[in-house]
Amino acid sequence: MVVGRANVTLEDLFGEPFSIHVHKSVGEKEVYLGCADIGGRPADPWAPADGLALRVDEQQDSGFSGFATLRPSAADGTDVAIVLAGDVETVEAADATAPPPRGTTYASPTFGYTLTYGPQWRVTEDVSANGRDRFVLTNGASFVTLTGAEDYGGDPQACVDDFVATLTADPNVRDLGLAVDEDGQPLQGGTAATGAFAVFNHGYDFGERVEQYTLFVGCVPLEANESVLAFVQNVPTADYNGQVEPREALLRSLVLPQ
Repeated sequence: MVVGRANVTLEDLFGEPFSIHVHKSVGEKEVYLGCADIGGRPADPWAPADGLALRVDEQQDSGFSGFATLRPSAADGTDVAIVLAGDVETVEAADATAPPPRGTTYASPTFGYTLTYGPQWRVTEDVSANGRDRFVLTNGASFVTLTGAEDYGGDPQACVDDFVATLTADPNVRDLGLAVDEDGQPLQGGTAATGAFAVFNHGYDFGERVEQYTLFVGCVPLEANESVLAFVQNVPTADYNGQVEPREALLRSLVLPQ
């Protein structure tokens, strides 16, 4: 893997026909191993925080190909990671572990809702059994879980309450409490028709240390008085503010069955 940084924002890379070129070495810049065209800005609901995943194609019969990922850096630049492999089997294995291509869509097999996620998200679980669909994503900081279920009589507030109770029942959870906004107001709300949500902070005792986490739990009715969809985000509290927009991008992409 090669990791680097471009001193330009990801959005600015769409202004001109930029591309990524991989050279053999500093001393042999004339030898091109691979190339990836960045292209134009992806269609909405894509946002820069979603990043990009690009195929790196072989150049000059080098025998190398692979993929590149581009993500916004903390310093108003773009972090670039490139993975190349020199044979078909290795390239296929690398592609299998690469982030999903932008615009990947999950469709609930039981309830029919869909969620579109960008290349910074990786699927860690996709299970449908006993009237429940469970789909889990991670971007390295957040774990996001979608659970569709015929449960709680379709009541979103009952869904929120139960998920919070279940997720924090571990005896190592410490000092559970509702998070508050800048005005000191509890981060919770919603209605039976539109859904309910709550944000909690808590510590987790690992024995030698206690780490702080923030838990977002939101539930929406799927079928009145019958089923709900729970959306849960678990993230270290220190990373929470930076993970709000990635979560909201997922929520904006959520399409419920009519």
